[in-house]
Amino acid sequence: LRFTAGEVIYRAPRIGRHGQLFTMFKFVTMARDDSGPRVTGRNDMRITDVGRWLRATKLNELPQLVNVIKGEMSLVGPRPEDPRYAEHYSDRHRQVLAVRPGLTSLAFLRFGDEEAFIARAAPADVEAYYLEDLLPKKLDIELDYVSTWSVRQDLRILAGTVLTMLR
Repeated sequence: LRFTAGEVIYRAPRIGRHGQLFTMFKFVTMARDDSGPRVTGRNDMRITDVGRWLRATKLNELPQLVNVIKGEMSLVGPRPEDPRYAEHYSDRHRQVLAVRPGLTSLAFLRFGDEEAFIARAAPADVEAYYLEDLLPKKLDIELDYVSTWSVRQDLRILAGTVLTMLR
C-alpha cells in the first residue's frame, strides 16, 4: 500500500452514535487525490490495483476493529456515514444515529457490494444517485434494524457477512 498509494491507513471522518464525529480507519485503496465524490463506482480511476483487491475482499475494512475496540463502533450496526452525506439525513433517518455504527450491517447484506450495485445502475452522477436513491434505501433498512434489534439478529448478520466474504 505504501508503494501504490503512499500511505497504509486511511483516516475517514465519520458520524457515529448521537451524531458524534470520529475517525474511522481503513486500509488505503485510492491514490492520493481528495477531489471527487466520496462515493466510488467500481471503475473509479482513483482506486489502485491493490485497493481493488482489498475492496473486493472487504479486507480494507479490517482496521475498523480498532474502532470497535475503542468503543466508537460495534461489530454490527448501521454503517457510519461521511459527514457530507449525513447532512442529508431526513429527521426520520437520523434515528440510526441512536446506536453505535457497525463494521457490518443489515444494509450491507441486502445491497452486497455497493460499488457493483452502483455499476449496475450506471448513473450519470454517482454522488447524486447515492444521495437521492441508494442512501435513503440503505437508511430505511438500517432503521428497520434499529427498531427490531436483537442479539439473534446480530448473530445472523455476522454469519451472513462471513458467508458473503467467503464467496
